[in-house]
Amino acid sequence: MGHGGDIYTNQVKLDFSVSLNPYSDVDIEPYVRQAMGQCGAYPDLSQRRLRRALAREAGVTPEQVLPGNGASEVLLAAVRSLSPRRVLLPVPCFTGYEHILKGRKDCRVDHFRLKERDGFDLGEEILEQMDPSEQGHDLVILTDPGNPSGRNIDPDLLVRILEHASEGKTRVLLDESFLLLSEAATDRDRRELSRRIEEYPCLILIRSYTKLFSLPGIRMGYAMADESLMEAMGRELPEWNLSVISEEVMVRLAEEISPDRIRRLQEKIRAERDFLAEELEHRVERVYPSDSIYLLFRADERLYDRMLERGILIRDCSDITGLGKGFFRVAVKDRSDNEQLLENMDEVLKWRS
Repeated sequence: MGHGGDIYTNQVKLDFSVSLNPYSDVDIEPYVRQAMGQCGAYPDLSQRRLRRALAREAGVTPEQVLPGNGASEVLLAAVRSLSPRRVLLPVPCFTGYEHILKGRKDCRVDHFRLKERDGFDLGEEILEQMDPSEQGHDLVILTDPGNPSGRNIDPDLLVRILEHASEGKTRVLLDESFLLLSEAATDRDRRELSRRIEEYPCLILIRSYTKLFSLPGIRMGYAMADESLMEAMGRELPEWNLSVISEEVMVRLAEEISPDRIRRLQEKIRAERDFLAEELEHRVERVYPSDSIYLLFRADERLYDRMLERGILIRDCSDITGLGKGFFRVAVKDRSDNEQLLENMDEVLKWRS
């Protein structure tokens, strides 16, 4: 499975292959120190305090929340508990989905190819591809914003997808790992989709604190769905899947999220994304529109190796279904880092901005 962030194989000065909040200023050291005093005891098997904190922030009940060791763990638990026979998967998408699905026997994956001419936006054509009948798709996997495209799903289309899925026995797994780092984060109705879980029992939401607080070394993800599915997914996890340190940090970080904080963050990200996209357009073949903290673009297929020679790691997207050689993704970082990326790219491409 391809992934960004391989700083262990490569000599990297700047990692643009992973997309994290470049403006996170949360100090978790006090939380870690406090949790260290609890390391002599097992974590709470029921994760009661953590579930209450996550539920309070998302507007659901604690029974509708399942914390995990990163979004990847709860994604795996969801697929294992559902045991899908036939899955509809829009591509290009995060490679982790196919990695999980390939581990399921007798699971057919139908690819719905997003169109390059549309900037890899999810369009209403997906409604024609979805088959909610008894023998049709029992699972649809969506990402908002898309990865690697960075595009938010139109909220009206998302509701139509959920209503269509509800007509049959199709579950919709919606990965929102980057939602709070996208334009949709400031749309109250979209952000509060979690409050409609009871209205749409077909819906499974996946969220992550890893990206929002720029802490990939502390795996922090969680799922939200109806209580019965949370129980089923929980049976697919180890009894103690989180350490007391991870639990304490997640509880405290849940308290750090507020609409004003997210709005200010979006203003900063938008300014840097617009700057970086405009500058990249002078240097590469095509830059695709994004609503999040990463940009997909097409360039000379040798760009990855030439940038790596200079200690700059970008995401080579050639392993992603629906893309190919010459597609790359870069994170949106702060101005200083973004300018270093562009300066190195100028030297590699022998162009002047």
